[in-house]
Amino acid sequence: APSSDEAKDALVAESAFLDTNSEHTVTIIAPKGKLGVVVQNRGGGSPFVSDIREGSVLEGQIQLNDRILSVDDQDVRELKAFHISKILASKNQNSARKIVVSRGTIV
Repeated sequence: APSSDEAKDALVAESAFLDTNSEHTVTIIAPKGKLGVVVQNRGGGSPFVSDIREGSVLEGQIQLNDRILSVDDQDVRELKAFHISKILASKNQNSARKIVVSRGTIV
């Protein structure tokens, strides 16, 4: 577990990153197996959910345009969508994957 200083630093970094008036974070616990979501990068921006396939296990939890912030507590905001997809796929046998997204106004 992170030390309280690390947790505080992460919280400060996260709140600095988010505009609390228009966005909020959502934590999604994804089950084992394929997720059925497509991740893309918008220009040089953060990776976002561009498609949710019919029958996706995350239907009703994840939304189009959600920005992916972290996977299992690994910050992925600066990664290309391809790398995030590989991280998620590499963990698809885990019983659960924690995905934190930012949802709200797109700037």
